[in-house]
Amino acid sequence: MKKSKKINFKVSFTFFLFLFLFSICLSVFANENNVWQLSLKKVLLNNNLKLIYQEDHSSKITILQILINGGKKADPVGKKGLCYLTTRIVLELPDRSKIQELMVSGSSFELKVEGDYSIITLRSLSKNFNESLALISKLIINPLFSSQRIFLIKKQMEFMQKEEEDNTLFLMSKSNFNSFFGKQGYGGSVFGNKETLKSIKKKDIVGFYKKYFNVSNMIISVVTDLKQKEIKNLFEKNFKKMPDKNYVKEGSTEFLSLSKENDPRESRVISLKRNKQQILVSYAALLPGVDKENFVLAYMLENLMGKGVKSRLWALRDPMNLAYTVNANTVQMKSSGLFNVYLKTDKKKREKAIEETKKIIENLYKKGVNEEEFNIAKVFSKANFFRENETKRVRALNLVRFEAMGLGFEFYNRFFSILNSITLERFNLYMEKVLFNENLVEVLIGPE
Repeated sequence: MKKSKKINFKVSFTFFLFLFLFSICLSVFANENNVWQLSLKKVLLNNNLKLIYQEDHSSKITILQILINGGKKADPVGKKGLCYLTTRIVLELPDRSKIQELMVSGSSFELKVEGDYSIITLRSLSKNFNESLALISKLIINPLFSSQRIFLIKKQMEFMQKEEEDNTLFLMSKSNFNSFFGKQGYGGSVFGNKETLKSIKKKDIVGFYKKYFNVSNMIISVVTDLKQKEIKNLFEKNFKKMPDKNYVKEGSTEFLSLSKENDPRESRVISLKRNKQQILVSYAALLPGVDKENFVLAYMLENLMGKGVKSRLWALRDPMNLAYTVNANTVQMKSSGLFNVYLKTDKKKREKAIEETKKIIENLYKKGVNEEEFNIAKVFSKANFFRENETKRVRALNLVRFEAMGLGFEFYNRFFSILNSITLERFNLYMEKVLFNENLVEVLIGPE
């Protein structure tokens, strides 16, 4: 009797899950030709600042994303962490009254440093956006580079370095980047290390700010219920004193070759001992430089591999019972990218989990997928892209990212058509290029 109840519960859960996923897919297909064709505009302000604007009345909230080209890759040799430190000090509020002012107005901001750029996010109630924008523009245009502020932020970054070492997912990501790129450029931590922070002086911060924080080097996006004219006037008023300067692009957008001469990987197997109950197993692969088709192909591979019950890695959970968590993610930069799959498992199941994960990757590399699985990957990619971009915050973030990567903000509306144009043969060829054994780095984090 108990066994029968368990079976019925499992069948009911599976049926419910199927209906849920089916409803998402129907929603995607129903909206493919209208919701995705969002009304997006690029507005050039009178100070030459580029503004990407979308009017969205789903809420009375305005999201602003400010992208500054440079990012982790712009950190000079021996001064890793300079980009984060500079951006962080730019956002330092002058006194407690300004913190209270933000809280009362329902506003908040945050920063993130990525490979090619740093991004400042402002979230505000639309009725208070004028005041919030005035505050953040003053911080960006006229930051205070005091020795005391620099000292305190360095202390915070040292704490973040330790937190990064304790978090297995952060540590995995850093290890993957270091394996492929060394500890300069895309490699290393955005927070630097004890030695690099010590080497960063006030003149380095001021120099970095003057080089990268200017109109020519910035892209902004706004998703809001406010009218375009009002938004345009607010930015022209608040950013009119922002310095303008031509930005010289650094680096290359060519695919990084994996020849023995320039492959920075010291080892294709990295084992890091940590006092954890679980073991994290990760496999990362280098991706070619970004273009419209490669971006969509990587997104499809991510969904095929580790997103949802139909993904290849899901078999490690059910029926194999070898993993607590399975996932896949892609980090795309201008000149390259990383594709990563990972799982968490019990130390007693470690060897079997590694063996089966390798089989899954090797099977895709050698055999590819058939027409049925290819079509499922397309459907799930559409559904996930649709779901991920529902919020104003993510939508505004992707608009500036696409523009900065050279895809153009219009790529947002072209994602479906590009995905539809990809053939089974092209997808299998892409996986063969990315997933071959010599392109993989294995990272193991957990008990010895």
